[in-house]
Amino acid sequence: MGGSRGTPSGGAMAAGVGLAIGTQQLLQWISKEANLAFHNQWKHVNVPDAVREHAEEKTSKLPRYYSGINQVEVVVDGSKGGSLSIEIIARGEHGHVFVATEDGTDVYRCIDMAVHKLGQQLRRKKTRERDNKY
Repeated sequence: MGGSRGTPSGGAMAAGVGLAIGTQQLLQWISKEANLAFHNQWKHVNVPDAVREHAEEKTSKLPRYYSGINQVEVVVDGSKGGSLSIEIIARGEHGHVFVATEDGTDVYRCIDMAVHKLGQQLRRKKTRERDNKY
């Protein structure tokens, strides 16, 4: 072993994780996150670009929970008087579809809560797949 303290030569340390991974694995991990398709729909409401960027930033982290996710769609519906309805749809391999909805007046909080709900669904799916292997 070359390098420093358990890191094989040619390897890289994962940011903040403390695990040694190979360069090839790091490149595969980065390319998986880059292949995520992001779509958004805004119904009956005008949304600033900052909200769109916030939604894209939050949903781009979803493949960390379940790597089979390849498309995320965010739907913001403002037809309910003063409140908003946020729906996030994550589509994965083999036809898996995960949906989380949140209603409220603060669009940032609704996006955060919907992403949190979706993250829980994805973690549960990943755990089931891992536990059912053997």
